[in-house]
This record gives sequence, structure tokens and C-alpha cells, in this order.
Amino acid sequence: FLFLFLFLFLFLFLRRRLLRLIFPPQMAFCRLSSLSSCSKNLASARFSSSSSRGLLAPTTSLLTPNNKDIITPNNLTQQHFYTSKTLASKALRLRNLLTSPRLEFIMEAHNGLSAKIVEETGFDGVWASGLTMSASLGVRDNNEASWTQVLEVLEFMADRTHVPILVDGDTGYGNFNNARRLIRKLESRGIAGVCLEDKVFPKTNSFIDGENQPLADIHEFCGKIAACKDTQSDPNFNVVARIEALITGWGMDEALRRADAYRKAGADAILIHSKNSNADEILEFCRLWENQLPVVIVPTKYWNTPTEEFRKAGVSLIIWANHNLRSSIIAMKDTCSKIHENESLIPVEKAIAPVSEVFRLQDADELKDAEKTYLNQPILEETVRYFVKPQEFHELLSTKGTDFYAGVPDSLLANFCSYVQQELPKENHVITANEGSAIATAAGHYLATGKIPCVYLQNSGLGNAVNPLLSLVDKKLYQIPMLVMVGWRGQPGRRDEPQHLRMGEITPEFFKTMGIPYEILPDFPEGAEKTIENAYSYMNKEKAPYGLLIPRATFADYPPPPAEPSLSDIHREEAISIVTRHVENNAAFVSTTGFASRELFEIREQNEEGHGRDFLTIGSMGHASAIGLGLANGQPNRPVYCLDGDGSLIMHMGSLVTAGQSGLSNFKHVVLNNGVHDSVGGQPTGLGDVPVTAMAQSCGYKTTLSVDKLEDLAGAVRELANSEGPAMLEVKLALGTRSNLGRPTSSPATNKADFMEFMKKN
Repeated sequence: FLFLFLFLFLFLFLRRRLLRLIFPPQMAFCRLSSLSSCSKNLASARFSSSSSRGLLAPTTSLLTPNNKDIITPNNLTQQHFYTSKTLASKALRLRNLLTSPRLEFIMEAHNGLSAKIVEETGFDGVWASGLTMSASLGVRDNNEASWTQVLEVLEFMADRTHVPILVDGDTGYGNFNNARRLIRKLESRGIAGVCLEDKVFPKTNSFIDGENQPLADIHEFCGKIAACKDTQSDPNFNVVARIEALITGWGMDEALRRADAYRKAGADAILIHSKNSNADEILEFCRLWENQLPVVIVPTKYWNTPTEEFRKAGVSLIIWANHNLRSSIIAMKDTCSKIHENESLIPVEKAIAPVSEVFRLQDADELKDAEKTYLNQPILEETVRYFVKPQEFHELLSTKGTDFYAGVPDSLLANFCSYVQQELPKENHVITANEGSAIATAAGHYLATGKIPCVYLQNSGLGNAVNPLLSLVDKKLYQIPMLVMVGWRGQPGRRDEPQHLRMGEITPEFFKTMGIPYEILPDFPEGAEKTIENAYSYMNKEKAPYGLLIPRATFADYPPPPAEPSLSDIHREEAISIVTRHVENNAAFVSTTGFASRELFEIREQNEEGHGRDFLTIGSMGHASAIGLGLANGQPNRPVYCLDGDGSLIMHMGSLVTAGQSGLSNFKHVVLNNGVHDSVGGQPTGLGDVPVTAMAQSCGYKTTLSVDKLEDLAGAVRELANSEGPAMLEVKLALGTRSNLGRPTSSPATNKADFMEFMKKN
């Protein structure tokens, strides 16, 4: 029994070391460049370890991103390569960066906002710089900011990001005991790793009189590394040992000696630092070190060395160490100087971020959504949260004499549109082809009746309405009053799609520039009544338009109108899929605004085809066919397919004449016609019963086809591909879109760049 007791005691006391001896580090975490062969040849890993601690953590199995399958050396494959988008721990993701087969990069941040920007820019990791955190607090990089103050900053950074953070831990804020307490606190905040430099506490920045700064005793620093590794609870937490020997003038031999000692002590990577303006000593260190552990560098001083040199030298990770703070200093000085000199904001307003961007980075919309969930308790619903009821709003306008509505459907106005479409006589409501037509139609009604009409539209359609607003109904011309209700997409401080953000920012200025007064419609009855009173008082007196900006969720729910009859049993997404499969290999695509572009993007994702050949027209509704025409004209030997919609087509019907008269044989116009404005409420477009192909033929299209059966679609697409253009294929569609349809994940700028690269190819 005594022997058994001693055995259990020794096992519990020494279990970490025993496990590392039984399961060598190479078995726990193979280098990702050799995942497919790691079960065959564990010794082929890039980084060796003669230590019981360090880079290769004592873990014999890992969870896959779905947290179900177990990864062992026998089933580890490339599909288990973790990225910042998986569920792997932040520490493991940083470990993957350090051991990646390619050169990786992380970017400096010094607070939650800058960390968020680093992540959104696309970096896979954040460097929490001691220099820049200290500077942002207004103190020197001499440990004047306490480790608890630094920890508070790190907590904000970790809360605002999903990518791993490697923190500049200076010297560990004391001896081994301070360092291991630091590790526990960093792990509790979700920090992925710490970089410790081999100098004495308190430290001074390496670029300030660095050659006269004392180095830590090598044995003491090795003990600090070992203490950190033994303290960490996550086996993938990373300890990077930073070597200052080159900066302090101790030379290459000392740097290599320390690197080897730190490796044996358990460091997961080596950061070799230099203050020289060239990278010669860094490259020499890499050559002599021979990749025994990952090498991390900070090229702040030798910034003009091409990155390819570091890639060839086998560097694992580059830290861009302080450039966000330094660039912000220049920007702040410039802004302050201009405001001080001019005593005005005019010189700077266009050069700085809008307030809406600050709100977006703060995730202000998340709070609004949460308030709707948690503050909108049923017992308080009638007293806390109001919505404007469509029927009551219509009755309010009726008391002012308004009984006629014209407009283009908008998702923010869908509930009100549903009401007027169903409850008003047909002659009192006209859905027009575009916003300019709505203004003109309303003007005609006023001329005939003398009653103030109401026009509704989305703010993105204001561009179409400018001409009649300024050259027809303006108070300096025909003096025609009308209430212009505008759905405010892209409203600053509210999350929205990228195509709406710019227009959302300038919508109020748009009205000011046109000289049209406006108000934001409140979302409670009393406020709405006062706003309408102001509007009609102005319109009756000035004989001019008045604007109403309608934010999201202003109108209460109203049942949608009964669905229009489907034109066929073909769904738009399957139609697009068939079209993309039966055209020429070098064909380019332009897809229209709305669901068509979203479905095309998802089809490419599902088929793993890439998106280079597709130009997704997520904004500028009605202009996809004109874009396609320009493409066909610019590259007459390449087939160009425009995936258009009936709602988009009617906005600029003149494009049919332009395309038909162009004579471009490579222009192929695919009209996806379901007869309704599908993405904004299902209101009819008017094209459901119109012979679209006959119109196209009369405009000069050489070939016109129409399909309403799924089994005929593939053959029609092939016929379209082999026909002389300009050519049109109308595909009559069923109503509806799947509820889980995603949105493009690439930015418009990326889409454009990829598309132009594709257009350079034959």
C-alpha cells in the first residue's frame, strides 16, 4: 500500500512531464505543411524539440472545427487546417500562424477600435503592442502603464475581435512569479499568446539607447519561460521569446546561444529583434538558426527590405508593430491643425470617417436589435414601443386631402405599400416603372385634381427622381406640392448592405441640396401627426414638395397582398444554375440587383467555381443590361450574359432599344420574369402579362426565346449561346425565394478586381 501511495503521488505530481515523455510533442501537433504525411513520418516536421515543453503541446488529439470528429495522427488531413473562421481556440489559431507553411502577418492594435479595424481589414491576428498601448494612454514605454492597466486594454481588444491576439508582455512585469500570474490573467481574457523579452524589469523601449540596456540572465529568463509554460491551462497558449542580443551589441553568437536555451526551456517561437536599417543580421540569424523553432521578426527599422527576402529565409511570422498608431498621429495632427487654423469643420469633414462608421465599428445595431428583444416585453408593448399603423397613417393623410399614391416598392415601406395596394381603389394607386415616373404621375394627378398626392420610393431611387423634382415640380417652376416618402436605407448607425451605405449617408444632404425641406417620420402616432401637420402646412403655403424620411421598422406589420399567380414552375435559383452550366467557358456574367446576384454568388460557392467571371450589380437597379452592353462592346469576341429581372427591366425600358440597335452579336440578355418585385414585398411589376420577347424583337433583337417549362430550359440556353445577338431569353418563373439565401461575402471592390482580372483572359 505504501508503494502504491508513493506511485500515485509521484504520478500526480509529475503527470505533465510524464505525458510529454510518453507523447512527444511531434505527435501532438504536426506542422501543417505535412499534415497528410504526419502519421507516416512524424520526424519530418519542420521544427524539432528536444524539450519537454514548448511549441508542440502535450495533446494527442484535437477537435475538428465541428467539434465532433477527433483528429489523431492517423486521420489528420488538410481539411483540418484551422482558420480564423473556425471554432478552434484563439491560441490554436495563433499556433497555426506560427507553424504555417507560408509566411504569415499580424498587425498592431492598441485598443478595441483599432483591433476591430485590423480584423476587418483581413489580418488573421493582432499584435497588442506595448509601445502603442502605452502611447495611447499617454505614458512612456517604460512599464509606466501597469500590467493591470494593460490587461484592461487587452480585454476590450479581445471582446471586439475573433482573431487571435499576441500581446507584447515586455519582460513579464517582474520575475517568474509575476510572469506566471500574467499568463493566468491573459488566458482568462482570451489572449492567444505572449511575447517576453530578455531584458530586466522595468524595461525601456529597445530603440531608445538600446546598446546600453542590460540583458536578463539567461538562466533566469529560461526559468521564466518554463514557469509560463507550466502555468498555462490551454496547451496551445503561445510563449514567444524575444531576443535583444543584436540590439544591445552582444552579437550573433549570443543571440543563437540564447535562442537555443529558450527553445529548450519551452518557448514556442523566437522573436529576433534588430534596430539596423537593413535586414542583414536578421537574415543571417535565420540562416544559422535553421528553423529549429518558428522565427518572428519586426521589420520596423529595416522596412525597405522586400518581404520576399524574409519568405526565402524561412521567417514564420512578420509583425507590423506600430503603424496604426503612427499613422493615426499624423491624421490627428492634420485634423487638429486644419480645424484650429480655419475655425471650421469644412476643410476636414470629407477627409474623416463619418460618425456612422464609428457607430458601425461599435456594433451599435446589435444593441438596437437586443433592445427590441429584451425591452419589448409584452406587458409594456402598448406603452413602451409604438409603430405607425399603415391604415391610421393613410387616414391621417386623407384628412389633409391626399387620396392618390404613386411609387416604386421598397422593403422599408412594404407594410404601407401592402395597405394601399389592397385597400385603395386601383385608380388611386399606381406602381410606376421608376421613381422619376412616380414624381411625374403624381404631378399629373395634382394638375387634374388640385389635391396633394403622395409619392413613395427608396432613397437609392432619388437619383431617378432628381430631374422631375428640380425641373418639373420645384417651387421656382410649376410649383406642384407632393409628399415624398423615402425609405431610408443605409441610415447612419444602422447595419445595411454596402450598396446602401453611401446613399444613406448623403440622403439628408440630398434633400437640402435640392431645397426640399424634410423630416424623419417618428415611429409613434403623436409624433407622426405633428410631422404631417408641418408637412401639409408647408406644401399648402409654398406649393412645393416636402420630404419624409422613413427609417427601418417605422410602420407596423400589415398582411401582404395575395400572391400573384406563378408564371411557371421554374424557380429563379435553378434557372440561374442551368444558365451558368450551358454557356461558353469564356462567358462573362452581369447579374441584376436583388435576389439574382445573391443566388448567382451562392451557386458559385456551392459548385466551388470561383466568382471571377461574375459582375454582381448589387446596386444601381435597372442598369445591369446597360453594363452588359458596355462589356459586350468592349470585348466583342467574348459572350456576355446579362441576368436581368422584370423589375429591373421596366426601370429603364429604353435599354431594349439601345441593345437591339447595337448589333452586338455577343450580347445575350436573360430576363428572369416572375411578374413581381420579389425582394421588396411581392408587388406586381406589370410584366407578367406583357410579351417581353415581342418588345425585344421590335427593338431589334436578332433572336428571342421564351421558356416556361423546366425541361425546355437547358435546350433554350444552348440555343441562345449558338444564336446571333443581340439575343434574349425570357424565363418565366415561379414565385418565391428560399428563406436561408445568403449574401455575397466579398466586397464590391474585390468583386470588381476579380472580374477585371477575368476579363483580361482569353
